[in-house]
Amino acid sequence: MFKLHYSLNLLVWAVLCKAFKRSGRNIDSLCPAHILVMLNGQIGDVVQTTPVLRSLKTKWPKAEIDYCVCKNSMDGLTNNPNIRQIVKADEYGPWSLLKPVSIIKLARTLKKNNYDLAVCLGNDATYGIVARMAGIKYIAGLIDKEYKNAFLDLYVYAPYNEKRPRVEYFRMLGESIRLDFAKGLLPEVFWTKQDEALIDGIIKAQNKPLIAIFAGTGPNAFRPWAKRSWPVKNWAELIQKLLTEYPDAGFVLLGRGGDREVNKEIILSAKAENICDLTDKTTYPQLAYALSKCNLLVSTDSSPVFAAAAVNCPLVVMYGPEWPQRSQPVGAQYWRPVTIDMVCREYCCSFPAKAPVCNNECMKNIPAQQVLEMIKTVLK
Repeated sequence: MFKLHYSLNLLVWAVLCKAFKRSGRNIDSLCPAHILVMLNGQIGDVVQTTPVLRSLKTKWPKAEIDYCVCKNSMDGLTNNPNIRQIVKADEYGPWSLLKPVSIIKLARTLKKNNYDLAVCLGNDATYGIVARMAGIKYIAGLIDKEYKNAFLDLYVYAPYNEKRPRVEYFRMLGESIRLDFAKGLLPEVFWTKQDEALIDGIIKAQNKPLIAIFAGTGPNAFRPWAKRSWPVKNWAELIQKLLTEYPDAGFVLLGRGGDREVNKEIILSAKAENICDLTDKTTYPQLAYALSKCNLLVSTDSSPVFAAAAVNCPLVVMYGPEWPQRSQPVGAQYWRPVTIDMVCREYCCSFPAKAPVCNNECMKNIPAQQVLEMIKTVLK
């Protein structure tokens, strides 16, 4: 029923957008003065698009670049020198074909800026619809279904591929509009001197190694991403094993929102000194700076992984019902994935939409000893 409803709405929008003709221009003739980048993704997804921003600014240094993104992900773009302004989108509405009022409202807001080029980094048809209604002169975007190209001047086919990093699709779209990624695909996060002073005042321990731990799923702990979590008892066991292996080690706990209780439990269960709890005490740029002071991040699959990659902090990441290749930090110098083989995990990874209710067994069964051995290969 939902698919039928979605398809009918898409047909209606396609008819409406006939009034907004394609430009018919060649990409090589473009010299945009105002560029809009669009992605309604989680903060980790948005941070992975920063190489596109860098490349856009390199190709068109005089262009003003705006980024349209949902409220929860704005923090990943704070202080980015390649952006003029961040346009806040409604968290859910603007990207849903079932909420036309939100789409029209956002399109009107964007139309005031008279954009020459839109770069749509999500493969939902709504990006093209909003950009077309906003009167943007040339629209480039990703699609996962051929019929979605009706709203775009240029498109790159990006079907779901569980073993292909999402950032590779960003690169492909960028190259289609003649961007150069000579500087690679590592994400960028920018902080201020005030951010440094704040973190330096909190993390005062001189312990070596200094190990950061992200045990939760950020503000999305109540959502399906919770299936990526690793049990508290496993974290406590890992910390004890690390202290046996590295008696002078210090720990920094990271997290937001729903991670608060998890980190409290870890502190109580681990019974270890030298634990600094940064839960709810940092912005994303401050978190990145904190990671730049650490020797290692041990994490589940979540946004701090990309902050660590941006500052060249070595990574050991546990992956459950998703393929590591899908969300790996491309370009990271030290990235070690930890997984276990299970039949149900294979199905969840390959067919996430059709998978049965996930009971998190593929995360629960990752032993602390396996994670420790991987950590030792990084800290040797």
